[in-house]
Amino acid sequence: RADAILKYMLLSKNTDIQPDVISFCTCLDVWAKSKEKGKAERSNELLQKLLTLYKIGGNDRFKPTVMVYNTVLNCCAFSAYTDEEEKKKALSIAVSLFNDLKQSSITQPDAVTYGTLIKCIANLVPFGNVRNKMASDIFIKCREEGLVNGLVFDEIRRAVPGRVMAELLTETMHSGRRKKPFKDWMLRDLPRSWKANVVERKPKKKNASTKKNKNKKNNTNNKAEENKPAPTPVPIRPLRRIRPETSWQSGKDL
Repeated sequence: RADAILKYMLLSKNTDIQPDVISFCTCLDVWAKSKEKGKAERSNELLQKLLTLYKIGGNDRFKPTVMVYNTVLNCCAFSAYTDEEEKKKALSIAVSLFNDLKQSSITQPDAVTYGTLIKCIANLVPFGNVRNKMASDIFIKCREEGLVNGLVFDEIRRAVPGRVMAELLTETMHSGRRKKPFKDWMLRDLPRSWKANVVERKPKKKNASTKKNKNKKNNTNNKAEENKPAPTPVPIRPLRRIRPETSWQSGKDL
């Protein structure tokens, strides 16, 4: 249905419903969360269509962002519960997409890109040396670029066994950092250089004028409460004895 809506928007001559990069990203997100077969291929086709629209028309509303690439990678990562052939296709798309993004002049990978790619490896590649090497290589590139965030750290620990994780973190132990088991390490225990370029979304700050008006309203309400006359006390009635219902009255069994 999301595909049909996007197609209608693309073919429509109504300028009020012309699609943009957000429309494509929303449709890709629907594909990622669906249980449809071939969603990795279909999402990649949508991305290529978006790129074509941007290159031909040069319109900024079709300019792909890193979020679009990340959503396609997410489609690949959640192709885990499919047959082996589809898993291989999804992994191939994910690796090819990452390489294209690295060479792109439009946008560049961020921490979520690396984390989602490692998730693809963890979900699509069986346990073994190939999986360990792929995940380790991506993690090493990520830390060199200073893009290790919570997602990356969680996914690399899920993708590789403890001995491989120990090798990836050994140099931090030699540098005199915290001496505790690797399984107990948290993001804050990693070197700052590994996280230097991570851009985290900050929560929106409340408008100062809105906060001021809210405080003023609260003060007014408090004053009104103070000026209210005290309520008249209600006399307490004597407690009556309550007769229990019999089973035929309540409908319950004894």
